[in-house]
Amino acid sequence: MRGRCFFTALLLSFFATACTHTAPAPVPAVPPRNAEVHRQKPLVVMISIDGCRHDDLDHFSPPNLLKLRREGVTSRGLIPVYPSQTFPNHYTLATGLTAEHHGLLGNQFYDPQAGLEYRGKEAASARDGRWYGGLPLWGVAQKAGMLSGVYFWIGSEAEIAGTRPTEFFHYDDKVTIDARIDQALEWMKRPPETRPPLIMLYFADVDMMGHRFGPHSPEVKEALMKIDAGLGRLFREAGQLELPGVNYVIVSDHGMSAVEAKDAVAMDELLPEEDVKVVGGGAQMFVYALTPEKIQPVYERLKKAEKHFRVYLKKDIPERYHLRKSASAPDILIDAQAPHTLGFREWMAKARAKSGTHGYDPRNKDMWGIFVAQGPAFKKGRTLPALDNTHVAPLVLKLLSLPEPGPLDGRAEVFAPALRD
Repeated sequence: MRGRCFFTALLLSFFATACTHTAPAPVPAVPPRNAEVHRQKPLVVMISIDGCRHDDLDHFSPPNLLKLRREGVTSRGLIPVYPSQTFPNHYTLATGLTAEHHGLLGNQFYDPQAGLEYRGKEAASARDGRWYGGLPLWGVAQKAGMLSGVYFWIGSEAEIAGTRPTEFFHYDDKVTIDARIDQALEWMKRPPETRPPLIMLYFADVDMMGHRFGPHSPEVKEALMKIDAGLGRLFREAGQLELPGVNYVIVSDHGMSAVEAKDAVAMDELLPEEDVKVVGGGAQMFVYALTPEKIQPVYERLKKAEKHFRVYLKKDIPERYHLRKSASAPDILIDAQAPHTLGFREWMAKARAKSGTHGYDPRNKDMWGIFVAQGPAFKKGRTLPALDNTHVAPLVLKLLSLPEPGPLDGRAEVFAPALRD
């Protein structure tokens, strides 16, 4: 059977993470306190601008982000893990692990052993800790006696390995940019005992407009400028506080490619419902055979039609995708070649003529995101080569003097040329 929820830019109703998981998370009546050793550490404020391309700052010139870049460190791109989608990449940014190691294989995927489907936009999945492997930054902080404040980050709504952020919010796309900035400033204004040294914020606006109108559109510029204005207020007001220092780490999960409805490939005849369960759409489809004997015939049918996409058996999925070792890896991966997309006729008919999407091979530079960092830990005016986003979480742990929770796929050492002694 076909999955009914497809994360692709071709459908207007499925943009980014624009779901609504309402109501704030409960806050303890007696606020927890930082361990003494954490009370005078410089803060880390990690901010994600979902869908911001590696070249968007140069293309649109948001003044506050450009100022931060001039005064700090940047890279020529932040390379996502495969698939270059919101959910796996935000969780990689939080854990330092690839998808096959942290378990979040996509915005949507299937666990054949459990017979369950992960749908990141739905609260039931977002809040279910069984899906999330590794230990995210806020979990490492909790185990070390450090407080954290997280405003909308993939994984932050779930209990993971017995941990949660000290304070977090259930996702609600109606919460304004200013409200999120206000909360960050409120956290920063607290006394050292109750002030979270780790603060994480998420903004979906650029991704939503990129899906709807395509990258480099006026609507994307407007969305980025609104976020930039909010960040400018954060930087100014935080700069007036008596803090031990603030290291800002600005990232995005992926970039965006321009796509057109005319380049969509209809997969209806190639994927009969009686043979397979299909999850996804757009840049790739995960195909799970309903019975093992269906795998080879379906694969051969797809292979004969291979045009504008590549098809792989699980064992042949490229090693650099870091996908095939997962128990939830698909029996067959259909990997679209940009600018082509994959879909079924029923919902392809509803697609915009021109739009944007992501999820493609991370070697495609359109998929690269941004990395900008500034603060007492960083040198001024340094530009690094394009970096894998697995390195970001180890960097944040280093900035906070927290231990790595186990073997990671990223290394803080790649930032050494940009860090002060």
